Amino acid sequence: MKSSTLNLLSILCGTLVFSGACDVPEGPEHTTLDTLSITALAPFTVNPARQQTPSASNDRQAPPAPTSTLILECDAYAQDCPEGQKCAPIIDDGGGAWNATKCVGVTGMDQPGEPGEPCHTDDYSSGIDSCIKGAICWNVDADGNGTCIAQSTGTPWAPSCDPGSSPVTANDNVLNLCLPDCNPLGDDCGANEVCISDQWWSGAPDGFICVVDGAPYDEGQAFDGCEFVNSCDPGLTCYDTTSVSTDCFQGSLGCCTPFCDTSLANTCPGMDQQCVPYFDPMWLASHPTPPGEDPFRETLGRCLKPQ
Repeated sequence: MKSSTLNLLSILCGTLVFSGACDVPEGPEHTTLDTLSITALAPFTVNPARQQTPSASNDRQAPPAPTSTLILECDAYAQDCPEGQKCAPIIDDGGGAWNATKCVGVTGMDQPGEPGEPCHTDDYSSGIDSCIKGAICWNVDADGNGTCIAQSTGTPWAPSCDPGSSPVTANDNVLNLCLPDCNPLGDDCGANEVCISDQWWSGAPDGFICVVDGAPYDEGQAFDGCEFVNSCDPGLTCYDTTSVSTDCFQGSLGCCTPFCDTSLANTCPGMDQQCVPYFDPMWLASHPTPPGEDPFRETLGRCLKPQ
């Protein structure tokens, strides 16, 4: 289980992502993000595109405790609302980002949705949906249908989720989510979701979580330009264009490129690409896969131009 902390969700790529923030840092560190409208297409759009490869000196660090400046009527971690109500994130300023919490009634009281089950909301900004207390309706489509996802427990600086998911705290404690862990080489995220690294807001550089797919229509294919880490199709990652391939759309800030398995024959689509290990071998040696976990990290790679 990994702990993740974000601020008000994300920045347009051109203003930050490739102006220093996309350079590979020395070690994992907390990244503060600014505001970005949350749309029906991609309510969890995050950046940056370039991702750090953990080295032997990188180890997980606890993120700083967030300090809320928003209107919090209730504690989404403690779920301290009266009986029959739940603490939910809402949008009360007409904007696109959740900016407050409120006690709302639990609808469908006879059989509210458990995490992982279908849900419905007539207005996702209201916080009212058909999920149980301690869960919200996530990845909602134009008809108001989505999937219940658990809210994390604990505190903003020490959130907790059940095994198989990782806590993400966003928007100054307004959003507290348990996003599913995933294997970027597998197909274990839900519909309209992609598997991305959570290292940019976590002290756990080996973590991968399912987030909403930010690439509309036919965009996000190999060698397409990208501006956010969730702008590429499943099985691909957004990385610095100059490091990916000459086949990339030149002039784009980032370029979608496949994840790959270093234990298999080279399947990279670019003539100038090889399957380059995602993790530093020395780091892997000092961070063996815990028993019972998927050992995909040991052979995980991404298609890049060889150094």
